[in-house]
Amino acid sequence: MIRHDLHIHTRASDGVLSAAEVVSMAAAAGLSGLAVTDHDTLDGLAEARAAADKAGLRLTPGVEISSAVDGFEVHILAYEFHVDSPLLTQLFGEQSTRRRERAEAFLKTFQERGLLPATARLPPAQSLGRPHLARLLVASGSAHTMSDAFDRYLVPGTPTFIPKPLPRGEDVVEIIRSAGGVTSLAHPGHAVPHRVVRALIEAGLWGMEIDHPAHDDMLRRYYSELADRHGLGMTGGSDFHSPASAPVGSHGVEELPF
Repeated sequence: MIRHDLHIHTRASDGVLSAAEVVSMAAAAGLSGLAVTDHDTLDGLAEARAAADKAGLRLTPGVEISSAVDGFEVHILAYEFHVDSPLLTQLFGEQSTRRRERAEAFLKTFQERGLLPATARLPPAQSLGRPHLARLLVASGSAHTMSDAFDRYLVPGTPTFIPKPLPRGEDVVEIIRSAGGVTSLAHPGHAVPHRVVRALIEAGLWGMEIDHPAHDDMLRRYYSELADRHGLGMTGGSDFHSPASAPVGSHGVEELPF
């Protein structure tokens, strides 16, 4: 039985609902607790904490950090860290700057190609990502759906793609450890190469996300066995972004593993 959903996004990054709204959804799903894990920002944490306290839910401090290992982009979930850690504050500041600069470069490219009007503007979010650009493309009529926008304009191999500068995954693991937290490799079933998993384990990775919408029974068994073999913790979550994605509480863990 799912009691804690440990992977949820809000509009503080690329989700579409507020932190208070996702907490309300967690309560409606009968959960005992949740983690708000926005991309490279803690901006939604205070609102989530206030809403969780009001609803009688346990809120686990969380974040999803974009990084790279051996040239491959990986997302690392972090939990139970000290939110006022100077190293974390510095990392999130750098990530926010990188994200905005990249989003502005995307916006300029799309405007120059006539895919977006000159009046198009980025939202004020501190943690801008490709979904924000995809929504603009859909709204302008240059793409039919979010998936269409990604496939045509926002992924490697497309003529408009702009790479994202990323910190080393090994460094992220160490920064979270120094901030008193634990790290879990997000959705390893998203074709994460084994060499990348091995490098993160060697760097001190605490756990792996086992229950995720992208993992079928075979992948859950595979990564559970891999986690057991290396003495890693196991996490899970819906990776909720919008009502069109897997519902809050559909994936997660029965008991908190940390």
